[in-house]
Amino acid sequence: MRLVIDSLTPNERDLLPVLGNFRFRMESRFSSLKLGFEWHNHDMPESLEVEPDVGLNALRILQEALANILKYAQARQVIVEISYMLQTLKIRAADDGCGFVESAGIKGRGISNMRTRAKKIGAGFNVRSLTPGTEVNLEILLDVI
Repeated sequence: MRLVIDSLTPNERDLLPVLGNFRFRMESRFSSLKLGFEWHNHDMPESLEVEPDVGLNALRILQEALANILKYAQARQVIVEISYMLQTLKIRAADDGCGFVESAGIKGRGISNMRTRAKKIGAGFNVRSLTPGTEVNLEILLDVI
């Protein structure tokens, strides 16, 4: 993850190569664990320049969502969808695992950390239990740089 974080320097603000690098690393990790991993991009521009703070927090939220899936979900399949429309970047990570009930005494701070990061960059964030699985959604209205 350090390489991904370091690649978001003030000189390089294009989030797309960073997401591509992150995808490559996650695909190999999920594959080594024999878990299905799909990544879909929808309506993405050729480049997506963002403030480094926004890109870093979006990546950390996605990283935490995938880490939670690996630790807790008992999933067999994970789908990441990234789309861009009307200056809004949407990131969705969903799995087919056991789901969760947030009020059921989750011990970690992952979800609250994701909420804090989303709030810091003015993004919409929600987590919901599916049947089966869990879905994490991040929605960021981007300023044009």
